[in-house]
Amino acid sequence: MGKVLRLVPYRADWTERYRAIADRLAPVIPAGAALHHIGSTAIPGMAAKDVIDLQLTVDRLGDLAADRLAGLGFVARPGRVDHVPAGAGCDAADCAKLYFTLAAPAAHLHVRERGRSNQRYALLFRDYLRADPAAAAAYQAVKLALIEATGGDPLAYGAIKDPVCDGIIAAAERWARSVGWRVPDAG
Repeated sequence: MGKVLRLVPYRADWTERYRAIADRLAPVIPAGAALHHIGSTAIPGMAAKDVIDLQLTVDRLGDLAADRLAGLGFVARPGRVDHVPAGAGCDAADCAKLYFTLAAPAAHLHVRERGRSNQRYALLFRDYLRADPAAAAAYQAVKLALIEATGGDPLAYGAIKDPVCDGIIAAAERWARSVGWRVPDAG
């Protein structure tokens, strides 16, 4: 087996690490773009991979100057598409993204188009788990059990985690309707 996934307990410095990366990105992101801290490191108390996930929302994927990101140490990882939730009926454009990695500090940058379902998904997932500690605790328990059951194999972990996330997003959609949640501008 190649790469092995490892989860670490929540680290209070993840928010500061996000802010430092956001400050680093600020000069190169397009006007009107929105940057967000997403993923498990954005959910207080959540165990996660020690990698900061960021979502950059742009009007069009072509608006991003990838060479400027490369100058900051971000490496393009072409051919990445997002998981399509079961029953979502998304077309290819709704799952399209640009994806970059940063070695230090460890980060993943997901660039998605404004108004696409994959752009909304990441933010709704995060906000729902922030708002519902019981759902966050259950999700964390699943992640920890998956690491144990799969030995940290990334493909096996993702194959099982994605359908679990589909169930969470279904609950998140109901929550969003009940509270009038909207996609946040930035943060």
